[in-house]
Amino acid sequence: MVSIQTLYNDIISFLSQKFYTKSETDTLLDGKSDTGHTHSYNNITDKPGSFTPTAHTHGNLQNDGVIGTSGNTNKNVVTDSNGKITTENKYSHPTYTARTGKPTGNLTPGFGETATISQITSDSTGHITAATDRTIKIPDTEATTSTLGLVKVDNTLSTTSTNPVQNKVVKTGLDTKLNSSDFLETLNNAILDMNDI
Repeated sequence: MVSIQTLYNDIISFLSQKFYTKSETDTLLDGKSDTGHTHSYNNITDKPGSFTPTAHTHGNLQNDGVIGTSGNTNKNVVTDSNGKITTENKYSHPTYTARTGKPTGNLTPGFGETATISQITSDSTGHITAATDRTIKIPDTEATTSTLGLVKVDNTLSTTSTNPVQNKVVKTGLDTKLNSSDFLETLNNAILDMNDI
C-alpha cells in the first residue's frame, strides 16, 4: 500500500511538469514539414545554373610552386595573414668561398710547442665568411707568483725548496721514521738499559 506522503510527493511532481494545450501544440507544429518531404529542383535557390558547371579557371596556379606568368618562376606560392594566396621571392643563397678550418685532425702538442686553430667569422645569417688562423703555445716555463706557467713538483725531500712534493716522496720519507709507539718503546728500552749499568 502506498503511503499518503508518497502519494502527495507524486502529485506534486506531476503538477510541476510542463504540459502543452492543443492550441500551443498546434502553434509549435505549424509550418513544420514532415520528415519524408521533398522539394523540386526548381524550388532550390542559390544553385549553379547547370551540372556539371561549365569549364572555368582560378588563375594560373601551377603545381611547381609558381603562381602567375612564367616570369614569376623565381617566386614561391604562399598565403598572407588573411589566407589569401600570393607570392614571395624564393630564397637565394649568397655566394661564399669554401673554407676549411684548422686543425683537420686531433693535435697533441707538447710543452713549449704550438698548435694552430681557426677563428671563425660569420655574417648576420650565420654563414661562415672567414677562417683566420690563430696559434696557441703550450707553456713550458715555471709559474711564479705573478706569471702563469707550469708548476714544478719535487721528487726528493728538501729543506729549502718551496715546490710541492710528490706524495710518494713524502711516504718514502715517513716510512724511515719511527711511529709514536715505536719511539716510546725505544726510549723505554734505552732507560732500562741505563739502569742496568
